[in-house]
Amino acid sequence: MADTKESNPQAGQKRPEPPVTDPEGSRKSFKVEGDNKAEKKDSKEGENVIFGKVEQNDKSSQFELYTLNKEGQKKERAAYVVYVLNEKDKTLDLQHTVTTKKYRGKGLAGRVVKASFDFAITKGLKVIPTCTYIPVFVRKNPQYKNILVKSKM
Repeated sequence: MADTKESNPQAGQKRPEPPVTDPEGSRKSFKVEGDNKAEKKDSKEGENVIFGKVEQNDKSSQFELYTLNKEGQKKERAAYVVYVLNEKDKTLDLQHTVTTKKYRGKGLAGRVVKASFDFAITKGLKVIPTCTYIPVFVRKNPQYKNILVKSKM
């Protein structure tokens, strides 16, 4: 008798595996402020991960994005951008962007940088693009180009 994978009409192709869900089968999404979404994505290890909203941490001068547990509590920092706010010069210097290795390639750096730019706009600040990722982000999101102090592009 033929194996069901081999009997697929498109010879040689395996049937796709069903999506992985958490043990309770929950697809709960948490509504958040700011970017109005907490996304559930698969990490490179294949586990389901819920990302919260990007939050500004004044104490550490960072915009941070955390994973959340099923109850919506912060679990692990997934990405952040370090900044220096100069209220006198009305500038926000985005100095360094980091994404935890296992969450790279999921657009998280873009989310924390977008939140940084949106913050700058609401506060009437110009952005100094010290971090090398900022010009990459602005090329993909040209609507933010006009608030750069100087362009490295």
